[in-house]
Amino acid sequence: MERSGDLSAEMPGEKRGILNLLIRHLEAIGSANDAEDHGYTVEAQRMRDDACMAIRDLMAEHAFLAELFPKLQWELDTRHILGFGWAELHDAAHVNLKAFADGQSGSNVLHEHSPGSGMPQAGGSLPHAGGN
Repeated sequence: MERSGDLSAEMPGEKRGILNLLIRHLEAIGSANDAEDHGYTVEAQRMRDDACMAIRDLMAEHAFLAELFPKLQWELDTRHILGFGWAELHDAAHVNLKAFADGQSGSNVLHEHSPGSGMPQAGGSLPHAGGN
């Protein structure tokens, strides 16, 4: 199947599988944070690096992830994902996973920063390409 930016280009079952993989990689970042808290610094860094690389690979292969999570690339590039970003994305991925399970095309949860708080928050709908 050819990959496309169109959210309907992949079958919902495949999208659910990709979202589950994304969730697993995000959880690995959370586990790495726990490992670091317990003194496993080198292992934690390896876990984070592996998870971020796997997420980048998923994004490269499945364009719909960038549409569902427009800030995902920013999260990776700035490494914000390693702090609070992974948990926010994890929650948003579960919202989208539920939408796919309910037969919807995904809720297009945005991952944006709340003005003045410095903390990311989920909300809103992603405008369609070329639209408002």
